[in-house]
Amino acid sequence: MDTFSQIVPMRFRLDEAYLRNLAVSFSNFAYEQDCLNFLESMKQLSPRDHPENPPYRRLNTVLTALAPTLAHPFIPLRDVDTQQPERQMLVVGVDVTRRPQPEQMSDLLYEWGNQWGQNSFAKAISGTGKSAHQRLLDRLQQPVQQWQETDAASLFLNLDGGTRAGYRAIPSVLASLLAGKQSRINGKIVTWRLAQDGNAGLAVMSNPFRAEFEDEHLITHVKEIKTGTFAYKLEFSLQTQAGSPHRWLHLYVRCSRYVDGHLRDANWNRDVSVKVGIHQPRLSGWGWSPALVTLPLTGGVTNPRWQDDPTQLLSAIKARNLVAPDLLLQAPPDYRIASSQTMYDEYFVLHAEGLKPKHKVKTGFDFAELREVANAVSDLLGLELSAGHTLIADIPIRQMYRPQLPLMMYGMEDLEEKKFVKKHSQISDEERERQNRQERQKLIFAALRRAANNQPITIVLCCSDTISQTILEQEIRRDLFMEMDEPWPEHIQLIIIPPTPMLDTLLAPLDQGQLDPHDHYKKFPTRADRQKYLTEWKTQMRAAFREKTRAWENYLSKLLPAQSGYVLALIGLRKLDSKKTYPDQHIKGAVRRACNKLGWASQMFFLPLKIDKKGVTTESKARAHNSVADLIYRQTGLVYDLPRDLYTKAGIPQEQAEHLHVIGLFKLRKYEPRMDYPMAVRLCPNGTFQALLPHKPQQWLPFMEARQELGKLFMRGKEEDIRLEKDAQAHFAAQIFTKMYSEPTLILLEAQDWRNRDVLPQFANGKTALKNQLDLVHVKTFERLYHQGDLPNLRIIRVRTLGAGETPQYFAIQQDDEGIKEGKDLSHLTGFIDTQTESEFFHYLSVGRLPTTAAKEQRGKPGLYKTDEGGGIAFKHQTIVEVVPFFLQEMDNPQAWCHIPHFLRISPGWDGGNIALPYPMHLAKCMIEDQLCILDGGLNEEET
Repeated sequence: MDTFSQIVPMRFRLDEAYLRNLAVSFSNFAYEQDCLNFLESMKQLSPRDHPENPPYRRLNTVLTALAPTLAHPFIPLRDVDTQQPERQMLVVGVDVTRRPQPEQMSDLLYEWGNQWGQNSFAKAISGTGKSAHQRLLDRLQQPVQQWQETDAASLFLNLDGGTRAGYRAIPSVLASLLAGKQSRINGKIVTWRLAQDGNAGLAVMSNPFRAEFEDEHLITHVKEIKTGTFAYKLEFSLQTQAGSPHRWLHLYVRCSRYVDGHLRDANWNRDVSVKVGIHQPRLSGWGWSPALVTLPLTGGVTNPRWQDDPTQLLSAIKARNLVAPDLLLQAPPDYRIASSQTMYDEYFVLHAEGLKPKHKVKTGFDFAELREVANAVSDLLGLELSAGHTLIADIPIRQMYRPQLPLMMYGMEDLEEKKFVKKHSQISDEERERQNRQERQKLIFAALRRAANNQPITIVLCCSDTISQTILEQEIRRDLFMEMDEPWPEHIQLIIIPPTPMLDTLLAPLDQGQLDPHDHYKKFPTRADRQKYLTEWKTQMRAAFREKTRAWENYLSKLLPAQSGYVLALIGLRKLDSKKTYPDQHIKGAVRRACNKLGWASQMFFLPLKIDKKGVTTESKARAHNSVADLIYRQTGLVYDLPRDLYTKAGIPQEQAEHLHVIGLFKLRKYEPRMDYPMAVRLCPNGTFQALLPHKPQQWLPFMEARQELGKLFMRGKEEDIRLEKDAQAHFAAQIFTKMYSEPTLILLEAQDWRNRDVLPQFANGKTALKNQLDLVHVKTFERLYHQGDLPNLRIIRVRTLGAGETPQYFAIQQDDEGIKEGKDLSHLTGFIDTQTESEFFHYLSVGRLPTTAAKEQRGKPGLYKTDEGGGIAFKHQTIVEVVPFFLQEMDNPQAWCHIPHFLRISPGWDGGNIALPYPMHLAKCMIEDQLCILDGGLNEEET
């Protein structure tokens, strides 16, 4: 009898009636033009010494500290009707009656504007710029900041108009309905409390719990009692689906873990977040709320300070100040309860999820706990979870077992366990295993030849200690299924660079010259001093980056003379000492740039390996394994087999499967560094990958050559090359869509960023969504609507990942004679037809399988609660990916075509689990992200 996995998406269906009379109030920043006028005056007086924007972030930090009644302070938005930018703050629910008043805002803004002028333009405003500054202050003294009132139902009826405020306000309104309410979870009473959650609006936090549990080591089986503090965090997101009349409120249950001891080390280049609870108004007359606010600390643990120095402005308006950060980080638990020591506030220092320092409580929750929390929220909101539906997998579990899968869907662990030679009496177990290993080796060597277009491959291993060399060589051979004493085949060679004093010099951080890195953390410097230091520091880092690149290029080029074929370099780097250096002294970008100049693919590995009494730790070996797999598998675009068997398993007819091309169209948009860059990666029927780059749009390049071309582009570092205008992006996509393909072609398009109004708006969920039509009317030189007959070999499927809450969290269930209970995490890649959309578009939901490490923790265990055993599954694992066909041909089966991106959520170099994006899109994403580190040096080609 077939068995099928079942899940319940953690979402609630909303309608206008439910949202009536739920108050919402927002306020656009009333002094925007006055600030811009003052800034323009300062530009004229000192054109080389001015900020690009007013210090809004500092204003928001202080506003957050003063007003926990806000859902969020002033955040930048764009009105979709007027196309004009706006800054808007938001209040919802009962806190509408306690929102900041115009007179209070005016008092705060006056001091803010005064300090802005004094800190940034002291010389100018004491001279010819005095009148301009006074005009600004006079304007800020006028209490003109006004609130606009509406309700959630009105915003719900106009979700995509104006600043699209409903997408922020409605989740905050629903969160506010939980404030002060209680639930019983795992036999414990949970009290819910609002928390400002950045630009997203309001989240909900529980009271903190002290978890104590017995943890058993996976290898030694030694049991240890562990304790740690955590809180439930509930996040809400309002989402739509293509062609669906329904609106969903997604619920996400996160585990907020609190730092329980002296914080001695923080994550590289990341701020420390602190949740602050205010038990009385920080300034007389201001509204008060028990909501938690998030205030970040910057400067690491050696020089911690509140981000944007809010204490100066708080003191100026005579508001109660914040606790000194250095005291807070020395003993975080001492500040969790309001007292005279905490100045009658509460402070909760958050542990960064999944990163150092290690936390006793693991990330995420098991399904038993997720189900209880989701049902508790359902009861409090009076909304039915998942509209009362359970989703059932469309493929039986037994058909997704490893023996039933094509080799294209294998990961490395799958291949290691596959038996090509079956057990029989004629050969010993040792001989059978040797023959199996040889079969795996043949398969991987053939795959490498395909990926390299039959060119030779040289693997360069560069480490500063012999232990690391030995471990990494073992991992290289393991990934190629070779024994340590086995000779290398003709088309592959390994070159190991021995440790030398020269290598120690090369691994040193970027030279700081005569500058002190700690001056980045000086408190209250004048703007002139700050700008002078930052300019000198940037100049020094650019010079040091340039010199480090040149040194590495010279070093590596002497080790390996120019030759045909491809070079894969694995280079061990050292982590920065945060007490002596600043994050941008890291050499990773310079080393990658040197490898780019030589045409080498490169993968960095951070040393040293950790060693305990038994040798190199399991965690260090895993890091080494992942780095090697990324180099040999992902950097080459290797797959174990031709893709036709995968396509036929998906349900594609054999004739189409033999000739099908699958193109992943990906775009990476970032603000730091500024870039907006698309590319396409194509999986060909012969099992090789090709890539198409915008600056060479007529030529599909072999995958490894494309990586070299992309490296050259990023080496130039010109913003116009890597930050394409929207019309150029749309033109690039249109060229790929409309090519008259002679063979069947499936294009996978990631929803994020592509569906924007000025790029490809038809792939959004709203009224612009078109089925089986391709709208390129707005794209120059195309300017028409295409139909199925115009492009008879084309299919387009949109892929939507978790992103900003776009796909729901879920829990698995199973049914037996005793009824419904929680299931374990999905052990196989599993897909579901979303039957709840009621849309003309077919919606398919893809869920990845449980990663190997989590599977080992779960094996043999029932669903366990955080307060019992510390949980077992991280929130980030196994999120749902939504797959929607937008353009298919007349006789196509949408379910079969959706199976293709679903089945392609594989990476052969992984030991378990599934990637979020289908493999061609994943390769494109990684190829671009690999190059980001070289932009940190701020160089362009002319400077080298």
